[in-house]
Amino acid sequence: MSLNFTSWWWENNEKQDIIISLTTNSKSLIVTIKDLDPITVDTPSTATGKDADIWDMFVGSELDILGKYTILKSCDPSTAVWNEAQGTRLLKIRDKLAEEIRKYENKQFPQRLLVKYHTNIPGGYNLRAIINQIGEFHSILAKYRPALANGIIGDSFPY
Repeated sequence: MSLNFTSWWWENNEKQDIIISLTTNSKSLIVTIKDLDPITVDTPSTATGKDADIWDMFVGSELDILGKYTILKSCDPSTAVWNEAQGTRLLKIRDKLAEEIRKYENKQFPQRLLVKYHTNIPGGYNLRAIINQIGEFHSILAKYRPALANGIIGDSFPY
């Protein structure tokens, strides 16, 4: 499967369109900039400087592509469906972990763990942020019930 995004920027009063594609089994991007041949970019980085992968690709994310920070502004319908399915699945895991933790801790979670990290824009689930929330919740629950915490996230959890 390929995740496909579009973006653009203005340079010398001219709009520069860019198409960004990432196959889900690769870390390389195929970048097509207006009328030029596609360019392969090995492992772009996120705005935080970390290597980007499929979990960092969503409408609104910022990637360093060819030395220029580029915000992914839209995606194709199949990418939006994939992002929605992954976001929904990850939020269910996150919410189940939070529900179990409440049985052992009677304190408010920090706000960063409660944010949904989703916009109403197709392809707008920030999957990396949700994965980070799951990681924190998993660590908390694992102090009380490690087997349950591991069972909730399953064997194929992407962290």
